[in-house]
Amino acid sequence: MKKAVMLLLATSLLIPFSFSPVEVYAKDTSKNKMQSLDKKQKKKLEKRVKQVKKYFSEYHDLKDQYKDLIQEKQETTKTIVNDVELEQKVKDLQTKITDKKKGIEEELGLTLKKEKKEIQKFSTAADVTFDVDMYFDDESDLYVLSGDFEWDNDDWTEDWDGTSGSIGGNDGIGLSIEEDIDIYDSEFITYYSSNSSTNKIDWIATDEAELNYDTNGLGFQFQDAYKGGYAYGYNAESGYALVFFDFEGAVPSDNDISINMGMSHTWDNSEVNSISIGPWSIGFGYNRTTDKWDDEDNDIVSL
Repeated sequence: MKKAVMLLLATSLLIPFSFSPVEVYAKDTSKNKMQSLDKKQKKKLEKRVKQVKKYFSEYHDLKDQYKDLIQEKQETTKTIVNDVELEQKVKDLQTKITDKKKGIEEELGLTLKKEKKEIQKFSTAADVTFDVDMYFDDESDLYVLSGDFEWDNDDWTEDWDGTSGSIGGNDGIGLSIEEDIDIYDSEFITYYSSNSSTNKIDWIATDEAELNYDTNGLGFQFQDAYKGGYAYGYNAESGYALVFFDFEGAVPSDNDISINMGMSHTWDNSEVNSISIGPWSIGFGYNRTTDKWDDEDNDIVSL
């Protein structure tokens, strides 16, 4: 389910940090199905959703630590032929990530809806890789769409105009499914590029992402930026989104269903100003026709 996109970018220089104010969006709970539940149901479901979010957070934290460790290893090998201790750390972390991934089903209790086929495949020369999965949770009786992305290199620096702060305008992420759904909760997290520690942004908790609800899924508009300091860097080097949902009507009788993840990146004076969440694709609206890219991953899974 992995998806790669290729960028055409211009080189720039890094200069001292000056960070622009973050735009804050008002929470729109009118389209959140959780609000229609009675107090007892809501409390029970919120507890389970919190548990699932925590587990996915721990899993992605490990992946981020692994990325940082690989970077450290690459830098170390320039001066040290064989760092046994570092090699062991890498192996140990690989094992933890594998175990944590298995634990989504074996420990957390979600059921992965197996990919049947990928219906759209793009370039293999990658700057960004992303992946979409779908799970079912027996405990909450909800489905979970999970989409994650990661820059495979530091080519985001080539989108930079030389001034620290925002890189272009809003970027976008979207998750969708081909059936009409009711959304109960969601999460959108990104990680900084610093290798000093795991440092991340919870965009919904801080009201810094604009949520675009639709009958088939959810989009997230957010401002990528560079923030100076050892513990920061680029604020969207990797990340993930979760959408907790149920089907509006009965579970579709057709056993095969399309799930989709779309991603958009902008620079210079371009920005995402809308996201359309369709049953088979994600669409992005822009203020300009240049200095941007978008692409998506479309997969068929079996219910």
